[in-house]
Amino acid sequence: GCSARQHSATVVPPNTREGRTSVRILQSESKKSQLPDAVAETITPAYASDDNKLPEYPAHALAAGCQQGLVPIRLYIGVDGNVARVLPIPSRPVAEDQCHSAFWAATCVAVETWRFSPAFRQTPQPGPDVDGDGRPDLTRWEQKPTMIYLDFEFTFRVVEGKGQVLSR
Repeated sequence: GCSARQHSATVVPPNTREGRTSVRILQSESKKSQLPDAVAETITPAYASDDNKLPEYPAHALAAGCQQGLVPIRLYIGVDGNVARVLPIPSRPVAEDQCHSAFWAATCVAVETWRFSPAFRQTPQPGPDVDGDGRPDLTRWEQKPTMIYLDFEFTFRVVEGKGQVLSR
């Protein structure tokens, strides 16, 4: 998780340069699976709160000359909407250099406090065969909160000595 990647940082006096970040979601927000001879079970996504703050560009990374970096990260959202786990994305490892370690740590600090509306698994609940076609009819949906993960990518970049938010 996050703590395994954090490295001790050298404290650097504040400086006038600034750094900022941008974020994008790396996967679609809803998933469907096919159930045999039935209406498909669906998962409604977890939606991020508008109050979630992007990571801050680490001042010590800026002072150390870090120019840019990407931090792909996987957030597991619990049934209560809190971030339950934070891990690297298995297929997209974060570079192991000092700059990326600083970006990873800043990302972890920010996302561990994020809040979401929880995801829900909606399962069709069959009832009696009212229309006589030999199959049970759908009478209601059962909805339960479920843990889900979302992949994000944070872009850290400095342009002409100033931090900028660059979205893709």
